[in-house]
Amino acid sequence: MTCHWLAPDMTMRAADYCALLEAALSFKRRYPIHTEAVLHGRTIYFLFHNASLRTRSSFQTGLSRMGGHAVVLDPRHGIYTPALPDAEIPYATERIADVARVLSSYGDAIAIRMYGEPAGWVYGAAHRHLEAFAQWSDVPLINMECDRFHPCQALADVMTMREALGELPGRRLCISWAYSGSWHKPVAVPQSLLLAAVKTGMDVTLAHPPRFRARSSRNAGGGADCRADRRIRSRHARIAGRRGRCACRLREVVVQSCASPEATWGIRR
Repeated sequence: MTCHWLAPDMTMRAADYCALLEAALSFKRRYPIHTEAVLHGRTIYFLFHNASLRTRSSFQTGLSRMGGHAVVLDPRHGIYTPALPDAEIPYATERIADVARVLSSYGDAIAIRMYGEPAGWVYGAAHRHLEAFAQWSDVPLINMECDRFHPCQALADVMTMREALGELPGRRLCISWAYSGSWHKPVAVPQSLLLAAVKTGMDVTLAHPPRFRARSSRNAGGGADCRADRRIRSRHARIAGRRGRCACRLREVVVQSCASPEATWGIRR
């Protein structure tokens, strides 16, 4: 059975996710000197329907340093655009089933980023696109951000909090809506962060305007507290960053999401 990386922050058992987190931290401590041949001879196909700086450069750099090879395919202009059966256009698209079977017969994994305009701005359409790829692919399908989940970013975020705060069970995380001048940003990052944090045992509060509740909060379990109130603050912050703004104090983390297109973490002693 092929193991895909679509929404592990939603589908994995908490114990398995925590084991994955510790394995990722252990691997990071060995990287890159002792991991240079881990992916020797492996090929990953990358399809970016949306622009990417950090995800694309980090994936390709890491793959190269571990001995693997990246093949980047432009799904809009470089190849016929992969499409579901109900969205096919003659000589402009190619059925996802065929694309997935071809690429999985050549390479070792397929990684896709897709949300927003390429999915017609229909919430969940990009995720269904990735699910169709996973259905027909014989190699792992990696979600590099869709309109519902960004599992790679979420794992990186909880790794950062684990390194900065130590053990995460019982720590408090607040994810807060914040003003943004652009409505083009998907909700994948805060939704995956919420789910991943709950998996690690954190107490999560989602502060949001009325009627703007994240859908993932309904599936997050008892560790998530959703409030229609953005008036949440943290004082004496020791960790600060942006994806909007982030602050944390010993047992508290506050993340304001969607205030900025950047995702930068830093430590303030």
